[in-house]
Amino acid sequence: MDSFNDSGYFPGNEDLCVDLEGRLVELEEKASKVKHALQLVKGMITTIEREVEQDEGRSSSKEKWIASVERLAKVYFKRNQLQTARDQVLEEIQEVYTELDNITE
Repeated sequence: MDSFNDSGYFPGNEDLCVDLEGRLVELEEKASKVKHALQLVKGMITTIEREVEQDEGRSSSKEKWIASVERLAKVYFKRNQLQTARDQVLEEIQEVYTELDNITE
C-alpha cells in the first residue's frame, strides 16, 4: 500500500497525473474538432435556410424545395449529434480536472 510522504503526496500519483494530463490534451483536441464541426454545420444551416427562403419566393419546383428541407433536417440532426458529443467531452474534461484536483490536494 502506498504511503503518504511529508508533502501528502502518494508515490504513484505522478504517473496518474501524467496520464490524466495526457487524457486532458486528447479531450481538448477532441473538443476543438467538435467545435470546428459545429461551426461548419452552423454555416451549412444558414446556407440551406437561405436556399429554402429563396425557393419559396420563386416558383421553384416542389421537389427542389423538399430536397432542401430534407438536407436541412439532416444537418440539424448532425448538429444535435455534435452538440451531444461536445457536452460529453466537456463533461469528461471537467471530470479529469476534478480528479487532478483530488490528487493534488
